[in-house]
Amino acid sequence: MHGDFSNRRPARTAHQFRSGRSVVKLWLGSAFLVLFLAAIPITLGIGIYVLLFSEQEWMVRLLIMLGATTVLGFLSLVFGHGAICPLCRGRLLHLGRSSRNSKAKTSFGSYRLGVATRVLTGRTFRCPHCGEPCRCESRI
Repeated sequence: MHGDFSNRRPARTAHQFRSGRSVVKLWLGSAFLVLFLAAIPITLGIGIYVLLFSEQEWMVRLLIMLGATTVLGFLSLVFGHGAICPLCRGRLLHLGRSSRNSKAKTSFGSYRLGVATRVLTGRTFRCPHCGEPCRCESRI
């Protein structure tokens, strides 16, 4: 009885991307999204400091941070638009309001940030649309 494993289901494997280009788009989109979301509170902090103390040198830093935050937001949208789930073809880092799977994980209430942090730290993530596990590597 102990050696009979015929009734066991095969282990689930994570889905892989079709090409290396998709993995690069996902990784870059995730990196730019995390940097963008980290730059927002820094920019707000510098803005509040400038409003309170009216220092000229901090005004220049605020303008630089506003420009950098805008560029990071634009780059996260550009690269995030090309990140697609290998199984359901859903956009992984897109702002759309499509339905989410009940197994989807969030980070600070954001599905996009949840996918981005798991891509950057663990190289595997769960698609927020279909709920299937995916691995950040190509089949080829």
